[in-house]
Amino acid sequence: MKKTIVIAGLIIGGIAYAGYRKVQKLKEIFNQMKIQPSGLRNVKIGVDYFTFNLDLIIENPTTEAFSLNAGNTASFKRVLAYRNGHFLGMATLNLNMVNIPAFNSFELKNVPFQISSNIVIQNALSIESFSVEQLTFVVVVDILGKEYYIEG
Repeated sequence: MKKTIVIAGLIIGGIAYAGYRKVQKLKEIFNQMKIQPSGLRNVKIGVDYFTFNLDLIIENPTTEAFSLNAGNTASFKRVLAYRNGHFLGMATLNLNMVNIPAFNSFELKNVPFQISSNIVIQNALSIESFSVEQLTFVVVVDILGKEYYIEG
């Protein structure tokens, strides 16, 4: 009986350690990824919010493939948009099947963004010269209940 409990404990510990190593490896890859916009469509202007669909390219410049094929244990949750460090808006995702091979990219298509009209007006008043370089996108990835951020 004791032998069975010890063996079960070792197996559970081994699985937990393997999961921890996998998360650490994914986090290393996350930290090197880059994100850039690639398309904009369906812009709708409302009183409270501006909405639009945005395509984003997530680039994996590493020698390791990035793979989220873990069912409900890992997923892309949100995309946050910033301009010169100031929050613009966000999109909510629930994408749990992503594979980005080494030295390759993945395009998220039709990401539904929502930006408050107040934020749009504030940014419109402060735009003397606008460039894509002023934008920063952050993808929030949830792995086993812990959130990690990919900034590009």
